[in-house]
Amino acid sequence: MKKSIIFLLISLALLLSCSKSIEKAVFWTPEMPAAGELVEISYNTNSKESKITTPQGNINIIIESFFADQNQVKVFQMEHRKDLFSFKYQIPTDALLLSFKFEDDRGLTDMNDGRGWNIVIKSKNTSFNSNANLYLGKMWDGRLRPDANPDFSQALSYYEKALKEDPQNLKVWNSIWYVQLTQSKHPEQLGPQIEQKLDSLIKANPDNEEAVNLAFHTYRVLVPDMPKAVYYGNRYLNEFPKGTESATIALMLTYLRENQNPENMVQKLDEFLNSYPDYKDKKYVYRNLLNYYYRINDRANCYRILDEMIKIDPEDFSNYSLKARKLAEDTRFDEAEATVNLAFEKCNLNQSRINNPWIDGFARIIQNKIDLAGIYSTQAQIYTYERKFDKSIEARKNAIELGSPFPAYEWENIGQVYLEMKNLEAAKHAFAAALSISSEQEGALQGLSKIFMSEKNPSAQKFDEYVQIVLDNYYKEVQTPMPDFELQDLDLATVQSSQAKGKILVLYFGATVLWENNAILAELNKLADGFRNNDEINFWAISIEGQYKLVDYLKNNPFHFKVFCNGDAVMEKLKVAGFPTYIIFDQNGVERFRQTGEIDNIAKLMEQKIKILLEKTVS
Repeated sequence: MKKSIIFLLISLALLLSCSKSIEKAVFWTPEMPAAGELVEISYNTNSKESKITTPQGNINIIIESFFADQNQVKVFQMEHRKDLFSFKYQIPTDALLLSFKFEDDRGLTDMNDGRGWNIVIKSKNTSFNSNANLYLGKMWDGRLRPDANPDFSQALSYYEKALKEDPQNLKVWNSIWYVQLTQSKHPEQLGPQIEQKLDSLIKANPDNEEAVNLAFHTYRVLVPDMPKAVYYGNRYLNEFPKGTESATIALMLTYLRENQNPENMVQKLDEFLNSYPDYKDKKYVYRNLLNYYYRINDRANCYRILDEMIKIDPEDFSNYSLKARKLAEDTRFDEAEATVNLAFEKCNLNQSRINNPWIDGFARIIQNKIDLAGIYSTQAQIYTYERKFDKSIEARKNAIELGSPFPAYEWENIGQVYLEMKNLEAAKHAFAAALSISSEQEGALQGLSKIFMSEKNPSAQKFDEYVQIVLDNYYKEVQTPMPDFELQDLDLATVQSSQAKGKILVLYFGATVLWENNAILAELNKLADGFRNNDEINFWAISIEGQYKLVDYLKNNPFHFKVFCNGDAVMEKLKVAGFPTYIIFDQNGVERFRQTGEIDNIAKLMEQKIKILLEKTVS
């Protein structure tokens, strides 16, 4: 009997320890791996802490390995056992730090508040790595993870740890001063203190490459002093011609010296490229050269630079689009169309995971669609030059369908093409579509003004009256009833879309990962608060995430929209392409506004739309 009781107690203890371990969303063994070792990383979707509670298909782990002078990002599919996903990773022998996140096939991401999970790798000789702590500090101050909210006190703690472990790691000081200046209410008062400390470091390390490098970058950016920056830059290149920062300093010196003389700068940049053919950020240099040649309309050099940019990064489709537009302007239409086709090939939506895989999955998918929309817009421009008007209109409509960030611009151009075709009714419809998105779309207003002046018996005496009539007719034409759908609120009660009938319905499709990484929640709360006392408007936020995750998040992050969970089916029904998406339906259930992807002043733009709808109920 006693043995049975002991056995039961041991079993209970094991069960409790297991249940405790699976409460944790992320864990790895060994906890402090060394370079060259195998580490097993696990992700538990059944944990209350996990952000991906109902994964769709596979879960991938995105691992970023940091080395002394570079970083490398790779994507791996995890092995699935019930609710636990795991992956065994062979740590590179020279890695300093591993940073990783998780993502399912929908693009739903868990990335530890934007910073990822981080493992400092032990080297073979020591149990610490000061450069790993330097990287961690940059994650917390927002420079390595710009989509995460910075925590400067945490960043400073890592920098202090890095200095404690290696007082000779002078590059840490640049980061410490960056944080101090960013936090300070009077950064100008810190300048003399930083200079004093910098002088003492240089005196203590008179022939040290890092000390001279630190002085150059400090005087170039943190405590701006161009003569001193030039002095230390020249000193670095003279004393350390093959130093690790030689190329970067040579380039920055070119910009400092030739800032007021574009022609000299172009010559010096070309000389720089010849001197440092393997410079890692060569694209940045080419972009500056391209902007200059665009300004002076030097076609030959534009094509030369574009070809170089395509050569060094054949996967960057935007360069193909730039080249195609130039070719079309020069009436080289066959070449332009062939170049656009290459752009489509490089912007394959199925390859979205390999483009910047550390970026949030939804953001990546949306960006791919927006990029593809941009290529369609380029294609439309080529067809317009060729006077293939039907194809031009089709391409612009494809751009709009994909979620172009500039739908009003696309509709305006469609209207201009219809004007060329002498189809005034279709032009009016297109211009009205543009104005329904942006009421001050100048080109659309000018297009309508031409039609207004050409009509013998205009239906209004004044142009603004005419515009309103055109808009009213447009809304009558495009009236398509909002499809019926149902939602689950956070009590899992069913809410029918018909409950919003007769009222303005403002929909926001998003996810907690978006709310955590930027100020969108505050903007949307401010929008909803502005109409708090108006019961003619419903503000609904829809997420594909589950009930528990949303309830848990909203405890400390109040959202003034009514929040709904498990919204996959509604997204599909309303053809929502990605997160975030904003839609406004008027009192008759007609869609009057849609925006996919973040743009500046989105809340203000939606507020204007709502006020217009409140002033005039569309009949």
